Amino acid sequence: MRKATEDRPRGIAWGPSGHIEDCDFADDIALISSSQMDLQEKTDRVGRVARCVGLNIHASKSKIMKVKTASSTKTVLCDVELEEANDFKYLDSYISADGNIQKEISTRIGLAANAFYRLQNIWRSNILQMKTKVEIYRSNVRSVLLYAAETWRTNKKIESRLRGFEGRCLRRILNIHWPQPITNVEVSRLTGINNIVDEAKQRRWRWLGHVLRMGADRHPHIALRWTPQGRRRRGRPLGTW
Repeated sequence: MRKATEDRPRGIAWGPSGHIEDCDFADDIALISSSQMDLQEKTDRVGRVARCVGLNIHASKSKIMKVKTASSTKTVLCDVELEEANDFKYLDSYISADGNIQKEISTRIGLAANAFYRLQNIWRSNILQMKTKVEIYRSNVRSVLLYAAETWRTNKKIESRLRGFEGRCLRRILNIHWPQPITNVEVSRLTGINNIVDEAKQRRWRWLGHVLRMGADRHPHIALRWTPQGRRRRGRPLGTW
C-alpha cells in the first residue's frame, strides 16, 4: 500500500491535514476514495504492485460499495468488473451503504439462536444450577448476540427484537412456557440478567470513553469528529448513537 499510494493521495480527507487510503486487518483490505477515478487508479496500482511480490487479488471476492453517489461507472480489476453491493460482510459484521443495521441484527439473532439451540442439553439439565446456566448463556449466547454492539445505531424496532429474542431464551432456560404468565421484570429478577438494551448502551458508552482517552492522532478519535467531504442532502439526517 505504501508503494501504491506514494506518488499522490487518492483517499479521503482525514483529520486536519491528512488522508486515509485504506483500512486493513490481516489479509483483508478496504480501499477508500472520494471519486470513481481515484478508486480505479488505486485499484490498478495495488493490483500491479501486489503481482510484483507474488500476490494476486481475487476479483470474485472483491466488492465495491458506493455511498451517496450518482456515478454508474464500473470498477475493473484485471479486466473483471467488480460486483457492486449495498451491504457486505467485513470482519464478521455487515456494513450497509445507508448505515442501516437491520441485516446485521438479523444475522446476530440467527447466530445467537443457533448457539442457544446447540446447548439444549444444558438448558434441560436437572443437575446444573440456574446460576451456572445463566453464566453459560452470558458467555456463549449473549456474547454472540451483542458482538460489535458498541457501534450499533439502534432504534425502538431493533431494541424490541433484541428484547424479544432474549426473553424467549431466558423463559426457555427457566422452563416457563406459554400460557404461563410472567413479566420481563420477573424474568430479569430470577436470572439476574440486566436488560439487553441497557447492556448494549453500556457497551457503547464504555467504547466512547475508550475513544475519548485515545491520542488525538488515533483513527477512532479522528472519526468521532470527522466531517465527510461533499454536501449533505436537505432534510433531517439519520440519527447516530
